[in-house]
Amino acid sequence: MNKVRTLSMVSILFTALFAIHLPAAAESPPLEIRGSHALYLTLHDHTKELEKIIDASIDFSIAGGCGDAAKQMPKGETGAICCPFDDAELASLTGATMHPVALEPIMITTHPNNPIDNLTTVQARDMMRGRIDNWNQVGGPDKTIAVVMRPHCAQRPGHWKTILPLGEWKPKIIVNKFLKMITTVAKVPGAVGHLGVVLYDPKKMHVVKVDGVHPLDPDALKKGYPFYRPISLLTGPKPNISEQRLIDFLRTPEAFPILRAKHLVPSITLTP
Repeated sequence: MNKVRTLSMVSILFTALFAIHLPAAAESPPLEIRGSHALYLTLHDHTKELEKIIDASIDFSIAGGCGDAAKQMPKGETGAICCPFDDAELASLTGATMHPVALEPIMITTHPNNPIDNLTTVQARDMMRGRIDNWNQVGGPDKTIAVVMRPHCAQRPGHWKTILPLGEWKPKIIVNKFLKMITTVAKVPGAVGHLGVVLYDPKKMHVVKVDGVHPLDPDALKKGYPFYRPISLLTGPKPNISEQRLIDFLRTPEAFPILRAKHLVPSITLTP
């Protein structure tokens, strides 16, 4: 009897000691996501849903764009970026890592009353170069073209540079805010500008097809629409558990309705 009692006590003690030394379940740290308006406008209205999915609180901020995302990421925040960072910039951020979650088509926008429905890629680029300077050259009214440019993140590749490299643009008007792009194109009858599709507003702009493909078409990429930019989350070398859960979710079919609602192309659709 004493032997059985002793073994039982040893077993209880061993179990207790083992439990004490078991690693605690990983906690999901809160996320502070800062940077690009593209992810903010896409995800902010779904904050509560996303918090349940990643089991952590999320605080979104639109302030500062990609540059602010780069500054704040080393301080523990999660970056939201709409312009790709090259290897040198990533290395300068202590091994930061980009996690693409979607592609955003870049719209060619005009004044709401502009009758032009379609441009070729060559025509769109020649407008931005100043080689085509009147809408009557592409079948429109006799009206001077006013190229409106927003050269954000000029040091980074991609984004509006998929239309033309920086040195080839010949803008009549330069703006520094996307809201200014919207209001300027809406006010100037001959204007042509560029915007990501998350900012689409049919009351304030006319969006032309390029090579016969509309950027809001869910199959625009497959049909050959030419102008896109990657939308990514920016983390340290190893995402924390909350960041990884959010990245993983945004790459699943369950995230399609959220991304498609803002006309983004989910990254999962880009893999063979």
